[in-house]
Amino acid sequence: MAHAADEHEAAKGLVIRAELVEEIGVLARDILEGAKNNFDNVVAQLKIVNAGVELTTEG
Repeated sequence: MAHAADEHEAAKGLVIRAELVEEIGVLARDILEGAKNNFDNVVAQLKIVNAGVELTTEG
């Protein structure tokens, strides 16, 4: 299958729709994992800055 000139680098080499859908799923999981890690880092920083305060992080 020929690739378009303006095709995104991540889409190159994907031949069938199933491959594209799978790649989108992988990227979505990576984004979610990154967002969770960033959130966890912010919570850890807040706990350090507010050592005397009980922060509720569950629920």
